[in-house]
Amino acid sequence: MNRDGTCLPNVPHPDAGCRQKQTAGLGAPSGGGWVLAGTILASSMAFIDGSALGVALPALQADMCATGAQLLWIVNGYLLVLAALILEGGALGDRLGRKRVFMTGISIFTLASLACGLSPVANVLIGARVVQGFVRMARQPSDYAAGNV
Repeated sequence: MNRDGTCLPNVPHPDAGCRQKQTAGLGAPSGGGWVLAGTILASSMAFIDGSALGVALPALQADMCATGAQLLWIVNGYLLVLAALILEGGALGDRLGRKRVFMTGISIFTLASLACGLSPVANVLIGARVVQGFVRMARQPSDYAAGNV
């Protein structure tokens, strides 16, 4: 057995916990690192989105002539949908498959982010943020589950 707990090829080991090291080209682990990197990148999309929004709120208010209530809905519409339905997102991942929900969620979140960036008025931006929250609700449990694979 090697130091990292893997068995040498074609040499049986009495330890039941011994596992064969699987590699995919150039000695890289078989996808585990890429899954983790993709999950972290996808999770950071929502974090960066929220951070940028907090910085951009004064400019949004000036450019869109948004009221204080509209600014609150721009921020809280996303959070309201996310918090209210996150358990359903986990069930959706269990029913449809985590990978399918994860990949679809990234695609729709990107399109909703584009809609946010191109929205001409505050009400369109609120709607796009609610869509982002809905997609994040469906995707967040899959993000966490993919990190445990």
